[in-house]
Amino acid sequence: MVIFAYFFIPQIFFYGMDSLLGAILNVRGRFGANMWTPVINNVVVIFVGILFFVTVGKPGTSSATISGYCQGVEYSGSVEHVFQWVTENGPAPNICPRFARIEIIESIAVVHLEVQHWSGKLAGAEARASDVFTLLKWNGEWKITHKLFHWHDR
Repeated sequence: MVIFAYFFIPQIFFYGMDSLLGAILNVRGRFGANMWTPVINNVVVIFVGILFFVTVGKPGTSSATISGYCQGVEYSGSVEHVFQWVTENGPAPNICPRFARIEIIESIAVVHLEVQHWSGKLAGAEARASDVFTLLKWNGEWKITHKLFHWHDR
């Protein structure tokens, strides 16, 4: 969200300048230049929006990846798959996560998480998983870069 603001906050300054210069032009009876301001503004906003999406990416997406083993199948791909799986699985009211290990070295970290009592449509009952997350501190915020998992057979 902060990065998005950096792209669009300069607009506030230019809105103020437009109002000031537009008033000066109106006092002098010159209306033509000021009438094109909304058109130019829309073109600039569209350009900055495209620039934002090209350089930063779509909102809500992550460059984090996932790899692991689940029910005899190896998986590797986008972390977005995890969010889809959780949605399809439904609630797991008795889930019991436990931090097995957290190691922080300056701007990198490793987190080992043991999860017991998964339940739901896809997980079944009493499932167990081990997750290892790698994190990177970027611009003062911790970001998950990779999730490695193993879904334990019963």
